[in-house]
Amino acid sequence: MRKAIFPIFVVSLWMLACGAQTLQAEPKSQEIQKTAIGSFASNISGERRVFDVAIDADAEFDRSPSAIHERRPAIREAIIQFISQKTLAELSSEEGRELLEAELAESINTVLGYPAIKRIYFTDVTNK
Repeated sequence: MRKAIFPIFVVSLWMLACGAQTLQAEPKSQEIQKTAIGSFASNISGERRVFDVAIDADAEFDRSPSAIHERRPAIREAIIQFISQKTLAELSSEEGRELLEAELAESINTVLGYPAIKRIYFTDVTNK
């Protein structure tokens, strides 16, 4: 009888030890990387003007950092559609740009399928 209990006891201790190690393991934190999304030009809603902007982002990649490159055509289309629906007032004011940056990050994350983009930066902005 003792011989039958001993293996069960050893296996139970081993399972408990393995489970404890799993619970103690901390998930790896992803580093935020600055990445260039690209340069874009689009008509402004209700205007005969073009909004020209270069966009950079802070991104945290749970998957491959090449996700932006792989999805570039879809991201480009989403950004151009996004900009073309905005007015000059929305694109020109500081408050408007901050709101647009947050909305655009959400839009790009939708295209990527996961929340990789943490912050968007508009650089080299011109209205022609």
